[in-house]
Amino acid sequence: MSRRRSRLTWCVASACLFAMVLVACGTGTQSEPVKLNRRAVPFNLLASPTTTTSTTVAPTRKYPFVVYYETPDGIVFVVRTSNAAPHPQSVVASLLQGPTRDEAQFGMRNAIPPRAVDRVSNLARGMVTIDLNPSFALVVLAEQKIALTQLVFTMTSLHGVKQVQFLMNGERVSVPRGNGTLTDQPVKRSDYAARGAS
Repeated sequence: MSRRRSRLTWCVASACLFAMVLVACGTGTQSEPVKLNRRAVPFNLLASPTTTTSTTVAPTRKYPFVVYYETPDGIVFVVRTSNAAPHPQSVVASLLQGPTRDEAQFGMRNAIPPRAVDRVSNLARGMVTIDLNPSFALVVLAEQKIALTQLVFTMTSLHGVKQVQFLMNGERVSVPRGNGTLTDQPVKRSDYAARGAS
């Protein structure tokens, strides 16, 4: 009987000891934050990050287009570029800026008066409409033909443009073709081929 009692006592004591060990090793929760000593934080976890990140900037896309200027040998084209896809208005604006200084040294010139163009339409059914300023009518005929050749060749170099309709004050106006004949109908590149454009 005494052996059974001592064995039972030993089992109870072992169970209590085991329970105390579990409680001591547990990860209980805390009701308040505890400030840690910086020296107790392992592996330099509080150190500032030393890695850097680099950003890659995508290159700006350039869209080429051409404009035409007069030279002693006839009409020639030069290449311009834009950050946006070229459209009739922006291309005419570039054309009206005239040749660069280097291009002018090679004999290029712009026969289009600075304020000769009032409005330029968007492409519609293969045609662009250019509304000329009334001052264009004061330009001598020979210079008119050169200016119109520049405009028609520049416009028809754009994708989809086949013809150009010229207006003045919003109404159709007769303009000279390359051969000197007049028309108020849309004109094509072939109407000015006699200028010897390249």
